Amino acid sequence: MWGVWLCDGFWFSTGSLARHNLVTRPAISVNLEDGDEVVVLKGSGTSCTDLSDLQRLCDVYGPKYDYPLTPTEDGEVRDSGGTGGPAFHVTPNVVFGWRRDMTSPTR
Repeated sequence: MWGVWLCDGFWFSTGSLARHNLVTRPAISVNLEDGDEVVVLKGSGTSCTDLSDLQRLCDVYGPKYDYPLTPTEDGEVRDSGGTGGPAFHVTPNVVFGWRRDMTSPTR
């Protein structure tokens, strides 16, 4: 799943089953797909419908992935084809990181 780090946490949008699960159980872990430089974030995911927050997400997300998103009046984000879903903000409780072979571990 693609997402962006803003000053107040990790932001992403999804139309997957995760959107339903986060409503009842907000605990979430997020990690990079890179196994050589590992970052694991654990925290709480909350739905965000505020248009100014959604615009901040879209302003960073589009250029990062060359995949523009636009906030909608119903509090979600959509691509140019209309595909999208709700946006979530993950507030980290703890972040772990390490390099290959568990060198340079940090919390």
